[in-house]
Amino acid sequence: MTRLCAYWAALALISLILVGGSGPAFAEAPSSAAFQSDCDSGKLEACVKLGSVLYAKGENMFGARRAYQVGCDGQYAEACLNLGVMVAAGDGGREDDRSARTYYDKACALGLAVGCYNLGQMQLRGEGGAVDVRAARQSFDAGCQGGLAPACRDLGMTLNRTDAGLPRPEAALAAFTKACDGGEPEGCLYLGLMRADGRGGLVDPGAARAAFDAACQGRSGGGCYQLGHMAERGEGGPKDLSAARAAYQKGCEVDQAEACLALVDLAQQG
Repeated sequence: MTRLCAYWAALALISLILVGGSGPAFAEAPSSAAFQSDCDSGKLEACVKLGSVLYAKGENMFGARRAYQVGCDGQYAEACLNLGVMVAAGDGGREDDRSARTYYDKACALGLAVGCYNLGQMQLRGEGGAVDVRAARQSFDAGCQGGLAPACRDLGMTLNRTDAGLPRPEAALAAFTKACDGGEPEGCLYLGLMRADGRGGLVDPGAARAAFDAACQGRSGGGCYQLGHMAERGEGGPKDLSAARAAYQKGCEVDQAEACLALVDLAQQG
């Protein structure tokens, strides 16, 4: 299968550890024996922790997958999410996109924003089923309502598309605003582009420049380029060649080609 975007694949796998209850990584993986006993007695949280321990140790991926299956069958959202991640990757058993999509759907229905996001990605890309942009939009909306900034970003993207009904620029602007407020750099970039063009509202160069600044602070190469462009020309605020140079430099450092070219051009101007 085509994997989920690198950002979310990594974040989803981190969740396997987080639901174990001991932070982003086990300093020393605890024994699975106690969790196994509690899981066998019907304590679903213990099944999730058991899966996390087994996954962290990497010694019994089949057992981790089975523990998450028990938790998911018992309507434990985090277990469904982690089961979906394992099934999509083929960890502990065969790879099965269709089943992974089903597990993400269940995690989403149980109120887990991460599950909604992963479901939306699969719907958007046609993994484990047909491409369904409308359904992806609904999944991203659910994830955004759950406070997940990347879901808000992708909700805005689908709201601007023409293959899921008429574009809804006002709603897209609101979604990008929520994504940016949640610290999602690309959400800030798209918010700035819409503010600059007046899509979904009035043209607002000052707000556009502020959004590009936030995007650049989050290491969005596109955001740094746009910020530098506005600072160089005095759009949305004072002309500031020093600030433009710094923004282009930062964009170039994250391999944004246009920022690198702009940095060279600015240097040649003296």
